[in-house]
Amino acid sequence: MSWADYTRAKHFGNGIFLPYSDLIADIAFNLDNLLSTNPILAHNVIPIPNRDIVLVKGKRISLLAVSSNTYRHLPLFQTYEWKDFLNIDEEVFIRDHPTINKDSLVINADNLYDFLLENYSMLDPVLIIFPSIFQASKDSIEEQIKNNITYKMAKSILDKEIKSYEEKKQMENNTEVFLSHKSDDKSLVREIALTLSSIGYSPWLDEDKMKAGANLERSIRSGFENSCAAVFFITPNFKDEGYLASEIDYAIAEKREKGDKFVIITLLIPDDKGSYGEVPRLLKSYVWKEVKPIQAIRTIIEALPIELNKVSWKRNL
Repeated sequence: MSWADYTRAKHFGNGIFLPYSDLIADIAFNLDNLLSTNPILAHNVIPIPNRDIVLVKGKRISLLAVSSNTYRHLPLFQTYEWKDFLNIDEEVFIRDHPTINKDSLVINADNLYDFLLENYSMLDPVLIIFPSIFQASKDSIEEQIKNNITYKMAKSILDKEIKSYEEKKQMENNTEVFLSHKSDDKSLVREIALTLSSIGYSPWLDEDKMKAGANLERSIRSGFENSCAAVFFITPNFKDEGYLASEIDYAIAEKREKGDKFVIITLLIPDDKGSYGEVPRLLKSYVWKEVKPIQAIRTIIEALPIELNKVSWKRNL
């Protein structure tokens, strides 16, 4: 939509009109300019007029909340007065942040995030405090400040978009599930891999992922780098030695690097006689569980840090 249509567009909330909409127009203009050098990212960024926006006006400083996306079919445009919306006194905030009269400031406030999500369904908003300069004379100091802060506000939104885009790409690239096992248990693990694959996950199984002549150590290391989880099938056959020992080391290294985006799933599975193997010492510091083979797939899916939520019709029925 054109910006002239923005203030007349269908929306939820009481609207954001002139002169306040001009500030948002300047932010959108700066964001478009910043995105012009990165067309791939620009293609994935929601235009500012299509996002939920809450503007909280103060006498000297204001708050702008811009969502990362919209929950509804129409965006929210909402305006409040500072004293009616925020618990913290405006002058107290200025005293604690003396540079705010000339600059913008991205804030992290969990209670405000929760409030916006609960009451307005705002999705992962950027929260920016800035000087309340909505109108300024040409070539004035106020105009310079306004131009500076609208650029910085656009840059703050862009920084969040870049971070979200990189996390999304990382999630797309690191969603395999590494299946660590002894070759004697291959038939069991192969069935689990087939089940994971059939419901949309991407299991890493050596016989499927490793080409003939490939360097084993490098292939295993690459498999871990592209994974979001490592599943260790601990049977009486599993021994903490050789390549299996390396896989444990790699899993722990990935956990330290990726944090919550990587999990170590240790399954203690009995053999046909009901005997159990021993959980390797380095894996004992992580949660492990005794399961029967039929329970393994459900336990793995429940523990994975990713979920499948895309529903589509089967093509070949």
